[in-house]
Amino acid sequence: RLNAIENGEETDSSQNTQNGAPEARALTQQIETKIDSLRGNLAREVEQVQMAAPPVQQRLPPPATSAPGKREQRVASLERTGFEAMLARDYETALDAFTKAREIWPGYHNVAEIQRLLAVRRDDPPQTEQDWLSLFEMALIKFSWGMPDDIRAAMRAEFKRK
Repeated sequence: RLNAIENGEETDSSQNTQNGAPEARALTQQIETKIDSLRGNLAREVEQVQMAAPPVQQRLPPPATSAPGKREQRVASLERTGFEAMLARDYETALDAFTKAREIWPGYHNVAEIQRLLAVRRDDPPQTEQDWLSLFEMALIKFSWGMPDDIRAAMRAEFKRK
């Protein structure tokens, strides 16, 4: 065909299009046949893999015990209870509150770290004023991220009283 064009035998573009139409149809038919063949092969291979592979159990997240807003309210309330118990020198209540807060949301503020700080002292809880001041100091220096402002101020005031 290229030789024919070079020799000037084919110069009408409409004639070229008409001559190319059967070729295009044949090429389209070949492509569609190959695609259908590939689809069939792929479907068979997928079926073989599914039969050979063990069934996958879908892992669902644990059901939420409450709405996200309620979760934050609960953990914030427990965190506050824990801090207030520390200020009242009530070790057991503080440990219990921070333990519950950690169970609900370990990444909330520093509840996990404060719970660990208190749990380490389970066998030797703070008893003297100096013990409590050391605990407050540690909480203020290392674990005060997210600490309510009034709690932070109250802990700082404990040092001024001394």
